[in-house]
Amino acid sequence: MLTSCVLCGLTLLSFSALATTTAQARWYRYYDNGIPTLSSSVSEQHMSHGYDVLDNHMQVIRHVPPFSTQRYDQQKAQREQAIEKQIADRHLVETYTSSDRAALQRDRELSEIDNQIKRGEQQSQELTTALNNSISLAASYERNNKPIPVTIKTQLDNNRRLLTQSTTNVASLKTKREQAARQFANDIIQLKRIERQRMTPQEGAIESNPQ
Repeated sequence: MLTSCVLCGLTLLSFSALATTTAQARWYRYYDNGIPTLSSSVSEQHMSHGYDVLDNHMQVIRHVPPFSTQRYDQQKAQREQAIEKQIADRHLVETYTSSDRAALQRDRELSEIDNQIKRGEQQSQELTTALNNSISLAASYERNNKPIPVTIKTQLDNNRRLLTQSTTNVASLKTKREQAARQFANDIIQLKRIERQRMTPQEGAIESNPQ
């Protein structure tokens, strides 16, 4: 009786192993000008034509399209873009921590730039007044048919130069402000997107928790 039980056990194990092996069997089929070719492994012909993955009953498990260099390059570019985006998102979070902190930083930086613009415009006004005074003084010498003193000529040149520099600086600051505001707006949008993505699974976990 003991021997019979052992034989039965071995027979069941053999059938189980056979069933597992059979279930894992795979066949690969591709068509060349309508003619099917079947094999137990994937070759270059399979890759170039595209192939069907079959089970042991010759039922299609899935279809693999032909290998395409163009599609591969596109997918590679997409993967690289996804990696770059992940790196950019990580850097953004490390820099600002949250969208609220980014908004506070935006307000501080834009306020500082606004103050610089205000000081620059005030300086431009003062230089404009000084230049006009120098021009009036030089004109009075010309009306009296007198040569313009070298000091006044130097004043005129300096005031013109400084006014040009101040005007250029103010214009540069305004451009800088526009760029900073645009960059902060984009960063805050991205940070809010990241925050929503982080909150979604947490909200789902809370809702699925029975009360």
